[in-house]
Amino acid sequence: MYNKFMRLLFAISILLTSMQMTSAEEEVLTPLQFQEGANAYEVEAISSGLSDLIKDTFEHWFSESHFIYPPRCSSDVNDCRKNLDFNIKFETASVDLNNDGKLEVIVYYNAPAYCGSGGCNSYILEEDLGSFIVIGEVFPGSKINISNLTSNSYRNLHYYGTNSSYSCKFQKDKKKYKC
Repeated sequence: MYNKFMRLLFAISILLTSMQMTSAEEEVLTPLQFQEGANAYEVEAISSGLSDLIKDTFEHWFSESHFIYPPRCSSDVNDCRKNLDFNIKFETASVDLNNDGKLEVIVYYNAPAYCGSGGCNSYILEEDLGSFIVIGEVFPGSKINISNLTSNSYRNLHYYGTNSSYSCKFQKDKKKYKC
């Protein structure tokens, strides 16, 4: 009788251990909640980490895609004029992706002549020696889930859309996410 009881206890403990291992490996995804605009910390990240991208976007818009063309006016207007109408819209979310106590900033970058029919890119910015660097790019970048699982100490990201989905994992040797 004692042996049967011990075997039952042993079987139950193995079953419980395997259930705990399975649940520890189970992935939990949390949708990233973007907010329109940027707070002070996010503004600092954008101005530091995306300044070259913003300059390049403006230069392209100004000299190649929009402003270079004459204004559109009806034929009955004698003095047809044009103003600069350049606008970048940011949607941002801040989350600690590597559990270092500092927030990484994810920026959905909606700029003229930059986004296509599939959407716009999102950029992942990380603070590095007093400035911010781009450590990842997700396209399309509007629907991102944050995983509880990690790669090289950074939380995995998942894009999901109508026709596709994929994962982004941090590559330690490149110091960037690869999607």
